[in-house]
Amino acid sequence: MSRYDFKVVVVGGGPTGLALANMLEQLGIDYVVLEAHSDITPRIGTGIFLSNALRVLDQLGCLDAFYAGADEVEDLSVKVSGVTMFSPATAEHFRHRYGYVTCSCHRQHLLNVLYDNLRDRSKILVNKRVHEIIETYSDLQVLTTNGEVYSGDIVIGADGVHSIVRMEMRHVEIQYATLFGIAYIDKPFPPRLLAMEANQGRSYLTYGNADGRIFWGLMERLPEPIKGCKAPRYTEADMKALVEKRFDDEVVTGITLGDLWKGSSETNGMLPLQNWVFEKWHFGRLVTVGDSAHKMVPITGQGCNMAIQDAAALVNAITRRLDKFGGKIPKSELESVFLETEAARQEHVEYSRSDAFEMQESQAMQNQIFLRLFPLVAENLSLDTKHEVNRAIMFNTAKLDKLPLPYRPHFIPFADELPAKNIDNALWNASAVAAYAGLWFAGKMLYTTDNAPASLLRTSLKHFTGIGQASLSNSKGTMSSNMYTTSLLTIMAVYWTLERYRRCNRQAMLGPLMKLTGLYSLAVDVLGATTVVPTYLGLTEIKNTGPVAMIMVGRPVRPAAIKSIVPATVVSFTVAAAAFYAATRSYSQIEAACLWRLAPLLIAPVTQFIYSRTKDEEALRNDKKGFLDVNNSDLPSLKAMYGAVTLAAAAAHLGMVVLPWLPNSNQSGPVFYMFETRETFVLTASLVGSVLSSIVSTRVQGYATTWSAIRAGMISLVSLPVFGPAAVFTGARYWKEVTTAKYCFWKHEKESSKA
Repeated sequence: MSRYDFKVVVVGGGPTGLALANMLEQLGIDYVVLEAHSDITPRIGTGIFLSNALRVLDQLGCLDAFYAGADEVEDLSVKVSGVTMFSPATAEHFRHRYGYVTCSCHRQHLLNVLYDNLRDRSKILVNKRVHEIIETYSDLQVLTTNGEVYSGDIVIGADGVHSIVRMEMRHVEIQYATLFGIAYIDKPFPPRLLAMEANQGRSYLTYGNADGRIFWGLMERLPEPIKGCKAPRYTEADMKALVEKRFDDEVVTGITLGDLWKGSSETNGMLPLQNWVFEKWHFGRLVTVGDSAHKMVPITGQGCNMAIQDAAALVNAITRRLDKFGGKIPKSELESVFLETEAARQEHVEYSRSDAFEMQESQAMQNQIFLRLFPLVAENLSLDTKHEVNRAIMFNTAKLDKLPLPYRPHFIPFADELPAKNIDNALWNASAVAAYAGLWFAGKMLYTTDNAPASLLRTSLKHFTGIGQASLSNSKGTMSSNMYTTSLLTIMAVYWTLERYRRCNRQAMLGPLMKLTGLYSLAVDVLGATTVVPTYLGLTEIKNTGPVAMIMVGRPVRPAAIKSIVPATVVSFTVAAAAFYAATRSYSQIEAACLWRLAPLLIAPVTQFIYSRTKDEEALRNDKKGFLDVNNSDLPSLKAMYGAVTLAAAAAHLGMVVLPWLPNSNQSGPVFYMFETRETFVLTASLVGSVLSSIVSTRVQGYATTWSAIRAGMISLVSLPVFGPAAVFTGARYWKEVTTAKYCFWKHEKESSKA
């Protein structure tokens, strides 16, 4: 029963048309689907892959039925120039990350699932080939070749039949053709493996299901691009000629194209591959979705996924206007419906199209940079990096606004689950890197001398070998300034020690640079904090230039490592205190104050020593699938550590800066002077800059609203003079950590059973 005085005519009964039928039926919108062929679920076409459209199927209530007849993509391999990149446990990683898993099935299976899910199938009409569409003042008249007329408020073209689309397709440039089929062969093919094989001017995509059926496709680059108006209709002779030309190409180890062709007992076909996204998807009361509005090469399997999400975005826009205008959309408002749909989908579709084409060009060995880099990085990429291939496509997945979405535990939030719009953070991170570089130059220009104490390493060399000139007597600055900068350095040492054990720094491309914590501490002693600290924070900004998916997956820290940091800090300060008091027998306290620098120097190695006793590293090495961190189990330990470090930093600032400034204190002059020295200036400015970066990046990534980011910034600003830059720095890191983790929706089995 229709809830609205509004009717939709859907032209095309393929996956997009049947998905639209399910959406319209469940939302109470009258419709009719016109299919040109005699069978609504024919055994034509080949395999399809569904991933980011599964949320919509879940809302429609047919996901379980789809899963029942589909196969999970368990493993992924990409072979280029003899080098193979293998990604195990792909299905498990996708399920942990997004709550869904990439599946492959025959196109007919999806049609059957969508058709069987309809309550009223009488509105799905076959043998209704559209001949003409006539627009009147109040509606559209759709005429079929057998003389029947169907009226509707709008027409949705879901089969590319729209005359405007056909006219514009004449100008589309085609660079690839695909030969595809379904094969059963007598050679073993790894089950549930999606394999990509690169070759000069061509590439292969194959997938074998659990029953031995192999979906395969050859993407052949045309000698010269052709216009859509000249797109050929390939014949059996064309297919055989191409197979003969590529007969001995190996598509996976031990299996050639010839093997697949000889074993193809089902559908074979050959088509030109269009690659375009129209700027305008509508005209008058007509609107197109799916392949009628855009086409992309099939290497990423996104065609059907994009089409179903187009349909969801269009239905969302329709229902919003129907609710707003009491069940009937005025003609003047139809334009806004279609424009809203295009605005919601254009960026996502264009990204998918360009991503697919770039991948296809790389697989056909047309991208020289890719060819040079792939052998260097393929075997060394982490599991997280390998599984990032679909990050942006999955993150921006559409859903139906008015249908409930069943709970599926997942670790990475979708864009519509975040409190604010995600913004590309590359510009902000580049600005932050430039600011840290500028800070280093400013320190050099503003201060001709440094207040940093003598290098402990150089002093030790002088003491034990006689080499060098540094000694404790060269120590510069006051006792309080040395102690204060030591407290700031301690916070930095704790920070980069913690970062060493963060998942992203164990697995990301720049991870090794973040793991050299002991080296950074040593460099501070030799080169000075004014150089090392801004450099480290700048590297952190470069590493964090990435999508929400990578940031969320990379956030967790090993709990055993977190629990090792606080005792390591206590031990380090105990050693430094003992060295200081021993040195005061021969030197003044001001000269011996530099020995407190032993504390930040020792934190990283002592933490690693304590952590190594936990045998957690062995557990990580044995975690071949990389799932140990995919949860928020580290948060209790992180909160406790941040709390302890923040209290210690605040106490140091209160004792060395705030209390001497109070009335009746005679130390205000020396305290003020302490902030005029280079090392203290650079350290303070670096920490404050990192506070700002933490807050802004959390907003840019969409984890916080603009107002909550402003509020966090104001609190940090007010707290700065009272609690000091180190405490505010750790407080901001705590806020970012907790705010980010809030949008991790993964729950353990016991918890998810209650959800």
